[in-house]
Amino acid sequence: MKRRLAFVLVLIMLASIIFGCAPKTGDTGTPTPTPQPTAAATPPPEEEGPPFKLGMLIPGSATDGGFCQLGAEAARAIEEHFGAEIAIIEASTSDKMISEAEALIEDGYDIIFGHGGQYAAPFAEISPDYPDTIFITQGGDVMTDNQIPTFLAFEEACYLMGILAGGMTTTDNLGFVVGGSFPSYVKTPNAILLGAQSVNPDVKYQFAVLANIDMNEAYETTMNQIKGGADFVFSNANQGTLGSLKAAIESEGVYALGALADYSGDGPNTVLVSGICDYNKGYIATVEKALAGFSAGDYISVGLADGVTYLVWNEALKSKVPADLLAKIDDAQAKIISGELKVPGDLDQLVIK
Repeated sequence: MKRRLAFVLVLIMLASIIFGCAPKTGDTGTPTPTPQPTAAATPPPEEEGPPFKLGMLIPGSATDGGFCQLGAEAARAIEEHFGAEIAIIEASTSDKMISEAEALIEDGYDIIFGHGGQYAAPFAEISPDYPDTIFITQGGDVMTDNQIPTFLAFEEACYLMGILAGGMTTTDNLGFVVGGSFPSYVKTPNAILLGAQSVNPDVKYQFAVLANIDMNEAYETTMNQIKGGADFVFSNANQGTLGSLKAAIESEGVYALGALADYSGDGPNTVLVSGICDYNKGYIATVEKALAGFSAGDYISVGLADGVTYLVWNEALKSKVPADLLAKIDDAQAKIISGELKVPGDLDQLVIK
């Protein structure tokens, strides 16, 4: 009896072990899996667009070797620096400046940049109609809630070149040719004259605004100034600059002052020094400041102190410059950078009209 009872107890214990460890089953008798959390579907990454779109309007050919080419290159520098989308458009008349600007705005461009003071008035006609668009002009005097001029203080480098010309001229006669009558052009010979007269009060000048900005007219105009006694010439006239330089190269005893870019390679025996205006650096700084916000009455100015304008010497000719004259140039540069010396710019009263 005890054996049978012990055997039964053993069977019960085995059964409890077997059935206690068996998996739970559903109605079909198959094991019910433990529910697992469903992974959320990852959306495909959105493609990032450019931070802004900028249209650069230039008054002449983007390959003119002068002012317009500098504007086109600065637009590409903005593209690279910010990752922006850019368009470079040639627009030389007021009607085209307006129509091209409006076409860019319709195409979603956020900033319309006019490479020259001549864009200020045409932009002013349309900027109130597009309050969400930023209008920037290089030069000009229109300052509103969405239109701002930037002044690259090239006049500061020109003043230093003027000291050079005033100290070295043997005829006391300088020749100036520019491509327009608005301040961003006129301020440059004005600064050269003031710099020259700071060391030589007897200096006089010949001044001409080209009716047609081309090499032929610039050549003839500068040649006439040389025949009139000018032994230092300066031309800030877009593609016309090379025409003026050609006249200087062909004339004995005449030096040329380079405008905006280094022209010593074009006139190695004629270009004594070039005033450089780094439009790439200047326009990048301008866009940064404009995007930070501005209001009516504001303007942007960058120059020697910002490394945007500076001199590049023709080292093959620099030895011809007297040491005391170089010292005066260095002294004036230090005073301009410190703010002790102010060279008249776009918004100031100019001697040359």
